[in-house]
Amino acid sequence: MEDGEKNKDIDVVKTSEISVIEKDENDNFESHRKLSVSSISSSLSHESVSNAFSRATDTSDMRLIVEGKPLYVSRLVLSIISPVFKEMFERRARELSLFEIPLSGRKYDEMLEFLYSVYPDSLKPISDENLSVLLKLSEEYKVQTLKNRCSQFMLRQIENGPKSLPVEQLVWFMKLADHYKLETIIDKAIEQATRTPSDLLENNSEFYDLSPTTTTKIFMGRLRLFEKAHQKIQKKVAEIEAHCSVYHKKDSICTKCYVSIGKLAVGEFSRL
Repeated sequence: MEDGEKNKDIDVVKTSEISVIEKDENDNFESHRKLSVSSISSSLSHESVSNAFSRATDTSDMRLIVEGKPLYVSRLVLSIISPVFKEMFERRARELSLFEIPLSGRKYDEMLEFLYSVYPDSLKPISDENLSVLLKLSEEYKVQTLKNRCSQFMLRQIENGPKSLPVEQLVWFMKLADHYKLETIIDKAIEQATRTPSDLLENNSEFYDLSPTTTTKIFMGRLRLFEKAHQKIQKKVAEIEAHCSVYHKKDSICTKCYVSIGKLAVGEFSRL
């Protein structure tokens, strides 16, 4: 082999020598319609054939092998955004010349989506279709900026109100927030869930995947709302009884005054 060809050779690190993050066996979100790998694959089908990471550039100095296909990346970029990648590169650099790393157990389209979402020159927006995958990878590779973007996406959806956020999606957000310990999202979602009819929550199968702490907070919140409404109605009844006794000279509430109590009750319960 000629010297020129030798210089072009790329050292390959064996899979058994690489410390790869194991997939969480409890991470079953891919089963959800919004979390399916197929939705990611579909959205990237045109990019997977020819994408920004499919061939080497003047800024790429690393090749990740995922499902037998290469992804050309910059060690500097990945080291800045991910302490996991940084530690992996530094550890292997001390042992041998490192140009290629196989990532076993990873899916090509998911890693491609991850790269498009973290590279400064692309920063692909968070959406329902890629939210679960990006949360999973941001957690495993400790990319806090990406995790924050996912949280902000969910927060905006929740703050838009129940009219624009179906119960199914609200429950899904709570499930993700539970799993990834997104306390702000949990609190905001619970606040909205407490004003959602119980049967709508319970008829959603994923509601039963929520943590006991979250479901308890939801139903305790609903109970407090009912108690507050009951107290307001009780106070109104006492006021009406006093009014009727003084002005209508009656020992009990008159029909006309019952109407005002009914209006208050309807208004209070309509907000629950």
